Amino acid sequence: MTGIVNTMLVLGQWPHEPISPYQRLLDIKIVLIFAMTGLAVLNRYVFVPRLRTHPDRAIASIQTGTLVEVILGIGVLALVAIFGLMDPN
Repeated sequence: MTGIVNTMLVLGQWPHEPISPYQRLLDIKIVLIFAMTGLAVLNRYVFVPRLRTHPDRAIASIQTGTLVEVILGIGVLALVAIFGLMDPN
């Protein structure tokens, strides 16, 4: 939510033109954040309950999901660093 508010404050509008490199990277960042959120929900509500019935498979799934989340998080941080060097217009 803060990213949406920050985008509107920085750009002065909701991004309409994905032709700008800044806005394309912003779209990628949004997709990465949604993917991270989806994986977190999957870990919490699918894999954690499976710990009781299939602990070995559940732990492997949680580990894989967590690794993917970390990689996506590194991608988000890299994009934020790039945003600091770019003109948002």
